[in-house]
Amino acid sequence: MSISPIVLKRTYPVSARSVFNAWTQPDLMSQWFFVQKGWSARAKNDLRIEGKFHLDMVAPDNKVSHYHGVYQEITPFSKLSFTWNSARVANTLLTIVLKDDIIQTDLTLTHQYFKTQAEQDSQQPGWIECLENLEKFLTQKL
Repeated sequence: MSISPIVLKRTYPVSARSVFNAWTQPDLMSQWFFVQKGWSARAKNDLRIEGKFHLDMVAPDNKVSHYHGVYQEITPFSKLSFTWNSARVANTLLTIVLKDDIIQTDLTLTHQYFKTQAEQDSQQPGWIECLENLEKFLTQKL
């Protein structure tokens, strides 16, 4: 049985450059890339094909969730693709596609290659929260 990918779409009232930078610059990633209010993040990356990224989401009780992956495709301001690994999933693929419309950017997040439905189910709520945090960050409401 094939497990369906997660596909989420959002529109942000900023340029694709701003959205892309938020996904790729560690100082910006650290400001929004976490799942709930009260959490924080630490990020570092080597933004190049086969370069690695590391992301730690830190809960209010200081419990840390680790995420890491390797960049597969980088098209500045329009596409990022990288592996996504954590304690819950291994060797899944995350793709971010950005379409710039002058006054806004359409983002499509696709997370795929789950081994079980439980893996897929464990990821979707977090992505929804992260994309909401991204919107707040991009509009300075976080």
